[in-house]
Amino acid sequence: MKHLTGTCDLLRQWDRAGELCLAGLCHTMYGTDGYPKPLENPAQRDKLAAIIGEKAEELVYFYASCDRGWLYPQLAPEISSGALVGIHDIETAKQRLRDGAVLGRPLDSSAGTPITFRDRFSGKVFIPAPEVFASFLELTFANELEIIRGQWPHVPEQNRLLWQAIFERCRDQVSEAAYECFRDSFELNRRQVAA
Repeated sequence: MKHLTGTCDLLRQWDRAGELCLAGLCHTMYGTDGYPKPLENPAQRDKLAAIIGEKAEELVYFYASCDRGWLYPQLAPEISSGALVGIHDIETAKQRLRDGAVLGRPLDSSAGTPITFRDRFSGKVFIPAPEVFASFLELTFANELEIIRGQWPHVPEQNRLLWQAIFERCRDQVSEAAYECFRDSFELNRRQVAA
């Protein structure tokens, strides 16, 4: 429960819409690709919608339905090696991040096509609506940063590199507050000042 309230609190601090904050509070209701312990069957979505509202529930479902093994390699193809956190050559990944390999690129796949999303419950593949995907990314930032902040500085290097690449790549799709929270959490602002 602490993680759920922490995720919601970050979204509130970032002044996100109430529906997104509620989605943050309930984001594991149907389980996730990284947390496969659903509290409710996603086939019974009306129960949660009656409690938090349809829009917030739609965000919870979208977040829970993400096939991370499908999406994350599209977000960080330079270092993800096609696996969720499967960075096999950490030194190459570090160099690519130093060289800005993922900075300033449009959010599309390495083939120049739009990012596609795979619903892990239905198997359906589609291009997500921009506003829904932006909310998904904001919730992803809050979820992962809430976890990372609790583990820092003991975050495994391959996880840190993957998330740094994803967060940098998604920079233009999230709020300034979410992006600054990432930079502060990863101590990137301090490194720039020291340099």
